[in-house]
Amino acid sequence: MLHLSLHLEAQNEASYWYFGQNAGVRFDADQGTVTAVTDGQLNTLEVCTSISDEDGNLLFYSDGSTIWNRNHQIMLNGTGLRGDDSSTSSGLIVPKPQDPDFYYLFTVDEPHHFNTSSFPNMSANDGVNDGFMYSRINILDDGGLGAVDAVEKNVALVTYDTSDPLESQLKCSEKITAVRADDCSSFW
Repeated sequence: MLHLSLHLEAQNEASYWYFGQNAGVRFDADQGTVTAVTDGQLNTLEVCTSISDEDGNLLFYSDGSTIWNRNHQIMLNGTGLRGDDSSTSSGLIVPKPQDPDFYYLFTVDEPHHFNTSSFPNMSANDGVNDGFMYSRINILDDGGLGAVDAVEKNVALVTYDTSDPLESQLKCSEKITAVRADDCSSFW
């Protein structure tokens, strides 16, 4: 006699999505429901990212420039991130593989032509393209509300040809994504 057992787990880390002007939705995998939530602090036309724990409890969310904790307060050291509020996907949260206490927020600036030397007197936001960066979050800091590591904040990742002057000015695309690898313990 052959007995097979299949155990499915919901992806509760995506239970909360915050976006727009204080808007959001909560996906309850156990109940099979979707509920509108209006307690978010985001005010953006594009960019947003959020993450919940394995039980579906909100941990934090971001617009690429600021991070809010589960209480919808600005996270400790959670301002001044270098994502651009006009990038298609300025922020992306990825859990640190094999360590549930740490997360990485990857950010991208907007590679706008105003951020090049061809337009020295014009600027979009700060007028400098900061490129692709990451910041590390320890969710245990600040009494479990999380904090951005002061040492690993806005760490530049060079993903372009530094010998090409235009690539060096534009630095990156404004789109990022991540997928869990086949081993289910790392991310691409």
